[in-house]
Amino acid sequence: GGENELGANIQLLACDGSSNQAFTIKDGGQNYHHYGEIYLDDAPNKCIDLEQNNRNRGADIQIYDCNGSTAQSWYFDNGTIRLTDNPGYCLDLYYGKTNNGNNIQLYTCDANDSQKWIYEKSTKLIR
Repeated sequence: GGENELGANIQLLACDGSSNQAFTIKDGGQNYHHYGEIYLDDAPNKCIDLEQNNRNRGADIQIYDCNGSTAQSWYFDNGTIRLTDNPGYCLDLYYGKTNNGNNIQLYTCDANDSQKWIYEKSTKLIR
């Protein structure tokens, strides 16, 4: 965690105000509240990405060069962050655990708290 290097795994970490925890959501022009790439503020060429474009349950989420692919296109829907081209899959906390360092993965959307996220536009934090 805390890295913006190519392939760095996305993990849950306590908010500490560091720049590598600030994200911007690029508006893709669709009819969703937020839609498009989610990129790091301190490295705007680095996006949240499906590792190896893996779309299976439990797939890791990583930092990767922004490339406009569907592996980097997300939208917010009622507190969930969904994969745009397969909205049945959401960003999810591994086993719902909220401890520092817990993995964030792709998982079937099931409305559990482990899939609820808030984007704070003023701080640019996703929590």
